[in-house]
Amino acid sequence: MQEIAKISGSAVDVSNYEDIEKLIEKRYNATGVFIVSVPSNVKNDIRKAIELALSGKAEAALAFKNVYEKFRVNGFHDEKKVLESFNGSIEIFELISKIKEIYPALEGQIYLSVEDMTLSTIKKFLSSKIGKAINVFHGYEAGLIVDQISGYEVMINSSVQRGKSFIKSIDTQSINLVGGLTALTSDKKVVRLPEGGSDLVATLLAISAESQKLDLWTNAQGLMSADPGIISNANKIDILSYNEALEILSFNPNIFNPKAMELLKSKGVRLYINDIKQPIENGTEIRGEGVISTNVVKAVANLDGLAIFTIIGTGLRSLLPNLLNSFLLSNLKFYTVTQNASGSEVNIIIDRKDVNKYRNLIEIQFMGEKIQDYRIIDNVCAVSIIGEGMKGTPGVASRLFGAVAREKINIIMITQGSSELNIGFVINSEDCKKAISAVHKEFIQ
Repeated sequence: MQEIAKISGSAVDVSNYEDIEKLIEKRYNATGVFIVSVPSNVKNDIRKAIELALSGKAEAALAFKNVYEKFRVNGFHDEKKVLESFNGSIEIFELISKIKEIYPALEGQIYLSVEDMTLSTIKKFLSSKIGKAINVFHGYEAGLIVDQISGYEVMINSSVQRGKSFIKSIDTQSINLVGGLTALTSDKKVVRLPEGGSDLVATLLAISAESQKLDLWTNAQGLMSADPGIISNANKIDILSYNEALEILSFNPNIFNPKAMELLKSKGVRLYINDIKQPIENGTEIRGEGVISTNVVKAVANLDGLAIFTIIGTGLRSLLPNLLNSFLLSNLKFYTVTQNASGSEVNIIIDRKDVNKYRNLIEIQFMGEKIQDYRIIDNVCAVSIIGEGMKGTPGVASRLFGAVAREKINIIMITQGSSELNIGFVINSEDCKKAISAVHKEFIQ
Protein backbone atom coordinates (compact mmCIF):
# COMPACT_ATOMS: atom_id res chain seq x y z
CA MET A 1 0.00 0.00 0.00
CA GLN A 2 1.31 3.44 -0.96
CA GLU A 3 2.41 5.57 2.02
CA ILE A 4 0.89 9.07 2.09
CA ALA A 5 2.38 11.91 4.14
CA LYS A 6 2.01 15.65 4.28
CA ILE A 7 4.80 18.09 5.16
CA SER A 8 3.21 21.23 6.58
CA GLY A 9 4.11 24.82 5.73
CA SER A 10 5.72 25.29 9.14
CA ALA A 11 8.10 22.40 8.36
CA VAL A 12 8.84 23.32 4.71
CA ASP A 13 11.70 25.69 5.36
CA VAL A 14 15.26 25.67 4.05
CA SER A 15 16.53 25.01 7.57
CA ASN A 16 14.42 21.82 7.58
CA TYR A 17 15.46 20.41 4.18
CA GLU A 18 17.91 17.98 5.80
CA ASP A 19 15.18 16.89 8.20
CA ILE A 20 12.86 16.25 5.23
CA GLU A 21 15.57 14.17 3.56
CA LYS A 22 16.17 12.10 6.74
CA LEU A 23 12.42 11.64 7.17
CA ILE A 24 11.90 10.33 3.64
CA GLU A 25 14.89 7.96 3.89
CA LYS A 26 14.48 6.66 7.45
CA ARG A 27 10.71 6.57 7.85
CA TYR A 28 9.61 5.75 4.31
CA ASN A 29 12.66 4.04 2.78
CA ALA A 30 12.75 6.73 0.05
CA THR A 31 9.37 5.83 -1.44
CA GLY A 32 5.87 7.22 -1.11
CA VAL A 33 3.70 10.25 -1.85
CA PHE A 34 4.59 13.46 -0.02
CA ILE A 35 2.24 16.44 -0.18
CA VAL A 36 4.37 19.55 0.24
CA SER A 37 2.93 22.81 1.53
CA VAL A 38 4.36 26.20 0.71
CA PRO A 39 6.40 27.75 3.55
CA SER A 40 4.10 29.74 5.82
CA ASN A 41 6.02 33.01 5.41
CA VAL A 42 5.86 32.69 1.62
CA LYS A 43 2.05 32.42 1.70
CA ASN A 44 1.95 35.74 3.53
CA ASP A 45 4.29 37.30 0.95
CA ILE A 46 2.06 36.17 -1.93
CA ARG A 47 -1.05 37.59 -0.28
CA LYS A 48 0.70 40.93 0.27
CA ALA A 49 1.86 41.03 -3.36
CA ILE A 50 -1.69 40.40 -4.60
CA GLU A 51 -3.05 43.11 -2.27
CA LEU A 52 -0.51 45.56 -3.70
CA ALA A 53 -1.56 44.65 -7.23
CA LEU A 54 -5.25 45.12 -6.42
CA SER A 55 -4.37 48.58 -5.10
CA GLY A 56 -2.84 49.39 -8.48
CA LYS A 57 0.71 49.56 -7.16
CA ALA A 58 3.60 48.64 -9.43
CA GLU A 59 5.54 47.36 -6.41
CA ALA A 60 3.42 44.18 -6.58
CA ALA A 61 5.65 42.67 -9.27
CA LEU A 62 8.74 43.52 -7.21
CA ALA A 63 7.18 41.89 -4.14
CA PHE A 64 6.64 38.69 -6.13
CA LYS A 65 10.22 38.85 -7.43
CA ASN A 66 11.32 38.79 -3.80
CA VAL A 67 9.39 35.53 -3.36
CA TYR A 68 11.22 34.10 -6.37
CA GLU A 69 14.59 35.20 -4.96
CA LYS A 70 13.90 33.43 -1.65
CA PHE A 71 13.67 30.17 -3.56
CA ARG A 72 16.33 30.89 -6.20
CA VAL A 73 19.20 31.17 -3.72
CA ASN A 74 18.71 27.45 -2.99
CA GLY A 75 18.59 26.51 -6.67
CA PHE A 76 15.97 24.84 -8.85
CA HIS A 77 16.00 21.36 -10.31
CA ASP A 78 14.42 22.66 -13.53
CA GLU A 79 15.40 26.34 -13.65
CA LYS A 80 14.06 26.93 -17.16
CA LYS A 81 10.55 25.70 -16.30
CA VAL A 82 10.43 27.70 -13.07
CA LEU A 83 11.67 30.87 -14.81
CA GLU A 84 9.03 30.59 -17.53
CA SER A 85 6.32 30.13 -14.92
CA PHE A 86 7.66 33.04 -12.88
CA ASN A 87 7.82 35.41 -15.88
CA GLY A 88 4.21 34.53 -16.70
CA SER A 89 3.20 35.45 -13.14
CA ILE A 90 5.01 38.80 -13.38
CA GLU A 91 2.91 39.64 -16.44
CA ILE A 92 -0.22 38.68 -14.47
CA PHE A 93 0.77 40.98 -11.60
CA GLU A 94 1.28 43.84 -14.04
CA LEU A 95 -2.16 43.16 -15.52
CA ILE A 96 -3.84 43.05 -12.10
CA SER A 97 -2.17 46.35 -11.17
CA LYS A 98 -3.73 47.94 -14.27
CA ILE A 99 -7.27 46.56 -14.01
CA LYS A 100 -7.29 46.37 -10.18
CA GLU A 101 -9.16 43.09 -10.33
CA ILE A 102 -8.20 39.46 -9.97
CA TYR A 103 -9.93 36.41 -11.39
CA PRO A 104 -9.59 32.80 -10.18
CA ALA A 105 -7.73 31.72 -13.32
CA LEU A 106 -5.19 34.55 -12.91
CA GLU A 107 -4.72 33.77 -9.23
CA GLY A 108 -4.36 30.10 -10.13
CA GLN A 109 -1.41 30.82 -12.43
CA ILE A 110 0.35 32.80 -9.68
CA TYR A 111 -0.01 29.93 -7.21
CA LEU A 112 0.97 27.42 -9.89
CA SER A 113 4.24 29.34 -10.24
CA VAL A 114 4.81 29.18 -6.48
CA GLU A 115 4.14 25.44 -6.54
CA ASP A 116 6.81 25.13 -9.23
CA MET A 117 9.30 27.03 -7.08
CA THR A 118 8.58 24.97 -3.96
CA LEU A 119 8.69 21.56 -5.62
CA SER A 120 11.70 22.32 -7.83
CA THR A 121 13.78 23.62 -4.91
CA ILE A 122 13.06 20.58 -2.73
CA LYS A 123 13.65 18.19 -5.64
CA LYS A 124 17.07 19.75 -6.27
CA PHE A 125 18.07 19.29 -2.64
CA LEU A 126 16.77 15.72 -2.38
CA SER A 127 18.35 14.71 -5.71
CA SER A 128 21.77 15.62 -4.32
CA LYS A 129 21.18 13.41 -1.26
CA ILE A 130 19.04 10.44 -2.28
CA GLY A 131 19.81 8.10 -5.16
CA LYS A 132 16.19 7.53 -6.12
CA ALA A 133 13.93 8.88 -8.85
CA ILE A 134 11.98 11.94 -7.70
CA ASN A 135 8.77 12.91 -9.48
CA VAL A 136 6.88 16.17 -8.94
CA PHE A 137 3.18 16.89 -9.50
CA HIS A 138 0.96 19.90 -9.04
CA GLY A 139 -2.07 19.55 -6.80
CA TYR A 140 -4.40 19.57 -9.79
CA GLU A 141 -2.39 16.78 -11.43
CA ALA A 142 -3.11 14.60 -8.38
CA GLY A 143 -6.82 14.81 -9.13
CA LEU A 144 -8.12 17.83 -7.20
CA ILE A 145 -11.16 19.32 -8.91
CA VAL A 146 -13.39 22.17 -7.70
CA ASP A 147 -16.88 23.39 -8.54
CA GLN A 148 -16.73 26.99 -9.68
CA ILE A 149 -20.50 27.37 -9.33
CA SER A 150 -20.46 26.74 -5.56
CA GLY A 151 -17.53 29.05 -4.78
CA TYR A 152 -14.68 26.74 -5.83
CA GLU A 153 -15.46 24.09 -3.23
CA VAL A 154 -13.55 20.82 -3.67
CA MET A 155 -15.68 18.15 -5.33
CA ILE A 156 -14.95 15.26 -2.98
CA ASN A 157 -16.22 12.24 -4.92
CA SER A 158 -14.81 13.39 -8.25
CA SER A 159 -11.45 14.21 -6.65
CA VAL A 160 -11.27 10.77 -5.01
CA GLN A 161 -11.98 9.03 -8.33
CA ARG A 162 -9.31 11.08 -10.08
CA GLY A 163 -7.00 10.50 -7.13
CA LYS A 164 -7.36 6.74 -7.57
CA SER A 165 -6.24 7.07 -11.18
CA PHE A 166 -3.29 9.19 -10.05
CA ILE A 167 -2.23 6.66 -7.38
CA LYS A 168 -2.37 3.83 -9.94
CA SER A 169 -0.25 5.81 -12.42
CA ILE A 170 2.69 6.74 -10.21
CA ASP A 171 5.90 4.79 -9.67
CA THR A 172 5.54 3.21 -6.22
CA GLN A 173 9.32 2.76 -5.95
CA SER A 174 9.99 6.48 -6.36
CA ILE A 175 9.66 9.62 -4.28
CA ASN A 176 6.56 11.49 -5.45
CA LEU A 177 6.26 15.14 -4.38
CA VAL A 178 2.81 16.72 -4.75
CA GLY A 179 1.97 20.42 -4.41
CA GLY A 180 -0.92 21.53 -2.24
CA LEU A 181 -1.93 24.83 -3.82
CA THR A 182 -3.80 24.16 -7.06
CA ALA A 183 -6.87 22.41 -8.42
CA LEU A 184 -8.76 22.21 -11.71
CA THR A 185 -12.22 23.48 -12.47
CA SER A 186 -14.61 21.33 -14.50
CA ASP A 187 -13.69 23.40 -17.58
CA LYS A 188 -9.96 22.67 -17.07
CA LYS A 189 -8.84 26.00 -15.58
CA VAL A 190 -6.17 25.95 -12.87
CA VAL A 191 -7.27 27.74 -9.68
CA ARG A 192 -5.97 28.18 -6.16
CA LEU A 193 -7.25 25.78 -3.52
CA PRO A 194 -8.94 27.43 -0.51
CA GLU A 195 -7.02 27.86 2.76
CA GLY A 196 -6.05 24.48 4.16
CA GLY A 197 -6.15 23.02 0.64
CA SER A 198 -2.96 21.00 1.07
CA ASP A 199 -4.64 19.12 3.94
CA LEU A 200 -7.47 18.24 1.54
CA VAL A 201 -4.97 17.08 -1.10
CA ALA A 202 -3.29 14.78 1.44
CA THR A 203 -6.60 13.51 2.82
CA LEU A 204 -8.15 12.78 -0.56
CA LEU A 205 -5.01 10.96 -1.73
CA ALA A 206 -4.97 8.88 1.47
CA ILE A 207 -8.61 7.96 0.83
CA SER A 208 -7.87 7.30 -2.86
CA ALA A 209 -5.00 4.99 -1.90
CA GLU A 210 -7.28 3.22 0.62
CA SER A 211 -4.65 3.92 3.25
CA GLN A 212 -5.40 3.30 6.92
CA LYS A 213 -3.40 6.33 8.02
CA LEU A 214 -2.11 9.74 7.03
CA ASP A 215 1.05 11.28 8.49
CA LEU A 216 1.28 15.03 9.05
CA TRP A 217 4.80 16.34 9.67
CA THR A 218 5.11 19.69 11.44
CA ASN A 219 7.62 21.58 13.58
CA ALA A 220 5.87 20.53 16.81
CA GLN A 221 5.81 17.29 18.84
CA GLY A 222 2.11 16.85 18.10
CA LEU A 223 -1.06 18.39 19.48
CA MET A 224 -0.38 19.92 22.88
CA SER A 225 -2.48 20.24 26.03
CA ALA A 226 -2.36 24.05 25.66
CA ASP A 227 -0.63 26.69 23.58
CA PRO A 228 3.11 26.25 24.40
CA GLY A 229 3.54 29.99 23.92
CA ILE A 230 1.33 30.48 26.99
CA ILE A 231 1.94 27.27 28.97
CA SER A 232 5.65 26.45 28.77
CA ASN A 233 5.18 22.98 30.29
CA ALA A 234 2.23 21.95 28.07
CA ASN A 235 2.09 18.19 27.46
CA LYS A 236 2.02 16.34 24.18
CA ILE A 237 -1.31 14.53 23.79
CA ASP A 238 -0.64 10.94 22.74
CA ILE A 239 -4.12 9.93 21.55
CA LEU A 240 -7.25 11.86 20.64
CA SER A 241 -10.59 10.82 19.18
CA TYR A 242 -11.71 12.45 15.93
CA ASN A 243 -14.33 14.40 17.89
CA GLU A 244 -11.79 15.72 20.40
CA ALA A 245 -9.49 16.75 17.56
CA LEU A 246 -12.34 18.52 15.76
CA GLU A 247 -13.10 20.51 18.91
CA ILE A 248 -9.45 21.61 19.10
CA LEU A 249 -9.37 22.47 15.39
CA SER A 250 -12.44 24.67 15.81
CA PHE A 251 -10.13 26.94 17.81
CA ASN A 252 -7.09 26.59 15.55
CA PRO A 253 -7.93 25.33 12.03
CA ASN A 254 -4.40 26.21 10.90
CA ILE A 255 -3.17 22.99 12.50
CA PHE A 256 -5.25 20.87 10.10
CA ASN A 257 -8.26 21.62 7.92
CA PRO A 258 -11.42 20.62 9.89
CA LYS A 259 -13.14 19.57 6.65
CA ALA A 260 -10.24 17.23 5.93
CA MET A 261 -10.54 15.85 9.45
CA GLU A 262 -14.25 15.16 8.91
CA LEU A 263 -13.35 13.20 5.76
CA LEU A 264 -10.74 11.15 7.62
CA LYS A 265 -13.30 10.45 10.32
CA SER A 266 -15.90 9.31 7.76
CA LYS A 267 -13.43 6.79 6.29
CA GLY A 268 -11.78 5.75 9.56
CA VAL A 269 -8.33 6.93 8.42
CA ARG A 270 -6.05 7.63 11.39
CA LEU A 271 -4.08 10.89 11.42
CA TYR A 272 -0.66 11.12 13.03
CA ILE A 273 0.71 14.60 13.80
CA ASN A 274 4.47 14.26 14.13
CA ASP A 275 7.65 16.30 14.58
CA ILE A 276 9.75 16.70 11.41
CA LYS A 277 12.89 16.61 13.57
CA GLN A 278 11.97 13.22 15.07
CA PRO A 279 11.35 11.04 12.01
CA ILE A 280 11.11 7.75 13.90
CA GLU A 281 8.85 8.94 16.72
CA ASN A 282 5.05 9.17 16.60
CA GLY A 283 3.45 12.35 17.89
CA THR A 284 -0.32 12.57 18.39
CA GLU A 285 -2.55 9.80 17.04
CA ILE A 286 -6.10 10.78 16.08
CA ARG A 287 -8.47 7.86 15.68
CA GLY A 288 -12.03 6.65 16.16
CA GLU A 289 -11.82 6.15 19.88
CA GLY A 290 -9.85 8.27 22.30
CA VAL A 291 -8.38 7.28 25.62
CA ILE A 292 -10.30 8.56 28.64
CA SER A 293 -7.67 9.51 31.19
CA THR A 294 -8.22 10.03 34.91
CA ASN A 295 -7.81 13.75 34.27
CA VAL A 296 -10.91 13.69 31.96
CA VAL A 297 -9.68 16.89 30.21
CA LYS A 298 -7.18 16.48 27.34
CA ALA A 299 -6.61 20.08 26.31
CA VAL A 300 -7.24 23.73 27.09
CA ALA A 301 -7.96 25.61 23.85
CA ASN A 302 -8.22 29.34 23.40
CA LEU A 303 -9.05 31.90 20.74
CA ASP A 304 -8.22 35.56 21.21
CA GLY A 305 -9.04 38.71 19.24
CA LEU A 306 -12.79 38.20 19.43
CA ALA A 307 -15.84 40.37 20.08
CA ILE A 308 -19.41 39.69 21.25
CA PHE A 309 -22.04 41.31 19.05
CA THR A 310 -25.41 41.33 20.85
CA ILE A 311 -28.61 42.03 18.90
CA ILE A 312 -31.60 43.23 20.92
CA GLY A 313 -35.24 43.22 19.84
CA THR A 314 -38.61 41.51 19.74
CA GLY A 315 -39.35 38.68 17.36
CA LEU A 316 -35.70 37.74 16.92
CA ARG A 317 -36.57 34.05 17.04
CA SER A 318 -38.29 34.23 13.65
CA LEU A 319 -35.62 36.57 12.26
CA LEU A 320 -32.62 34.43 13.23
CA PRO A 321 -32.57 32.20 10.09
CA ASN A 322 -32.52 35.28 7.86
CA LEU A 323 -29.78 36.83 9.98
CA LEU A 324 -27.52 33.79 9.75
CA ASN A 325 -28.14 33.48 6.01
CA SER A 326 -27.17 37.14 5.50
CA PHE A 327 -23.95 36.59 7.45
CA LEU A 328 -23.04 33.63 5.27
CA LEU A 329 -23.89 35.42 2.02
CA SER A 330 -21.71 38.34 3.13
CA ASN A 331 -18.81 35.97 3.95
CA LEU A 332 -18.94 37.04 7.60
CA LYS A 333 -17.40 34.50 9.93
CA PHE A 334 -18.97 33.70 13.30
CA TYR A 335 -18.00 31.16 15.96
CA THR A 336 -21.00 30.83 18.26
CA VAL A 337 -24.60 32.06 18.15
CA THR A 338 -26.73 31.91 21.31
CA GLN A 339 -30.20 33.21 22.15
CA ASN A 340 -31.72 33.89 25.55
CA ALA A 341 -34.87 32.07 26.66
CA SER A 342 -37.19 34.98 25.91
CA GLY A 343 -35.82 35.38 22.42
CA SER A 344 -35.08 39.08 22.96
CA GLU A 345 -31.28 38.83 22.61
CA VAL A 346 -28.95 37.05 20.22
CA ASN A 347 -25.23 36.90 21.05
CA ILE A 348 -22.75 36.28 18.24
CA ILE A 349 -19.06 35.65 18.87
CA ILE A 350 -17.09 37.05 15.93
CA ASP A 351 -13.58 38.13 14.98
CA ARG A 352 -12.84 41.56 16.39
CA LYS A 353 -11.73 42.79 12.97
CA ASP A 354 -15.23 42.11 11.58
CA VAL A 355 -17.13 44.32 14.06
CA ASN A 356 -17.68 47.18 11.60
CA LYS A 357 -18.82 44.80 8.87
CA TYR A 358 -21.42 43.30 11.22
CA ARG A 359 -22.49 46.74 12.39
CA ASN A 360 -22.99 47.95 8.81
CA LEU A 361 -24.94 44.85 7.79
CA ILE A 362 -27.27 45.04 10.83
CA GLU A 363 -27.89 48.76 10.45
CA ILE A 364 -28.53 48.65 6.70
CA GLN A 365 -30.55 45.44 6.42
CA PHE A 366 -32.21 44.71 9.76
CA MET A 367 -32.60 47.72 12.06
CA GLY A 368 -36.29 48.50 12.50
CA GLU A 369 -39.30 46.70 13.86
CA LYS A 370 -37.66 43.47 15.06
CA ILE A 371 -34.18 44.79 15.95
CA GLN A 372 -34.23 47.86 18.14
CA ASP A 373 -30.62 48.03 19.28
CA TYR A 374 -27.28 46.26 19.51
CA ARG A 375 -24.24 46.36 21.76
CA ILE A 376 -20.66 45.26 21.30
CA ILE A 377 -18.17 43.91 23.83
CA ASP A 378 -14.82 44.30 22.15
CA ASN A 379 -11.52 42.51 22.70
CA VAL A 380 -12.56 39.25 24.33
CA CYS A 381 -11.04 35.76 24.47
CA ALA A 382 -12.71 32.34 24.40
CA VAL A 383 -11.28 29.51 26.53
CA SER A 384 -12.51 25.90 26.54
CA ILE A 385 -11.61 22.56 28.08
CA ILE A 386 -11.87 19.55 25.77
CA GLY A 387 -12.03 15.82 26.44
CA GLU A 388 -14.16 12.70 25.96
CA GLY A 389 -13.85 12.00 29.67
CA MET A 390 -16.10 14.93 30.56
CA LYS A 391 -19.17 12.99 29.41
CA GLY A 392 -21.10 11.99 32.49
CA THR A 393 -18.35 13.08 34.87
CA PRO A 394 -19.84 15.22 37.66
CA GLY A 395 -18.08 18.29 39.01
CA VAL A 396 -16.12 19.26 35.87
CA ALA A 397 -17.93 22.58 35.42
CA SER A 398 -17.61 23.51 39.08
CA ARG A 399 -13.86 22.81 38.99
CA LEU A 400 -13.51 24.86 35.79
CA PHE A 401 -15.34 27.93 37.04
CA GLY A 402 -13.81 27.57 40.50
CA ALA A 403 -10.31 27.75 39.01
CA VAL A 404 -11.25 30.92 37.15
CA ALA A 405 -13.00 32.49 40.15
CA ARG A 406 -9.93 31.97 42.36
CA GLU A 407 -8.03 34.21 39.95
CA LYS A 408 -10.81 36.84 40.30
CA ILE A 409 -11.53 36.72 36.56
CA ASN A 410 -14.96 37.88 35.41
CA ILE A 411 -16.76 35.50 33.00
CA ILE A 412 -18.79 37.35 30.36
CA MET A 413 -20.41 34.32 28.71
CA ILE A 414 -20.52 30.54 29.22
CA THR A 415 -20.57 28.16 26.24
CA GLN A 416 -20.96 24.39 25.94
CA GLY A 417 -21.24 22.15 22.90
CA SER A 418 -24.02 19.58 22.66
CA SER A 419 -21.38 16.82 22.34
CA GLU A 420 -20.37 17.35 26.01
CA LEU A 421 -16.75 17.36 24.85
CA ASN A 422 -16.35 21.09 25.31
CA ILE A 423 -17.12 23.49 28.16
CA GLY A 424 -15.97 27.05 27.77
CA PHE A 425 -16.33 30.69 28.63
CA VAL A 426 -15.61 34.14 27.24
CA ILE A 427 -13.54 36.69 29.19
CA ASN A 428 -11.67 39.94 28.59
CA SER A 429 -8.51 39.40 26.56
CA GLU A 430 -6.33 40.90 29.27
CA ASP A 431 -7.25 37.92 31.50
CA CYS A 432 -6.75 35.24 28.86
CA LYS A 433 -3.27 33.97 29.76
CA LYS A 434 -4.03 33.97 33.49
CA ALA A 435 -7.24 31.98 32.91
CA ILE A 436 -5.55 29.40 30.65
CA SER A 437 -2.78 28.91 33.21
CA ALA A 438 -5.30 28.43 36.04
CA VAL A 439 -7.43 25.96 34.10
CA HIS A 440 -4.43 23.98 32.80
CA LYS A 441 -3.09 23.70 36.35
CA GLU A 442 -6.48 22.54 37.66
CA PHE A 443 -7.01 19.74 35.13
CA ILE A 444 -3.74 18.76 33.45
CA GLN A 445 -0.54 20.01 35.05
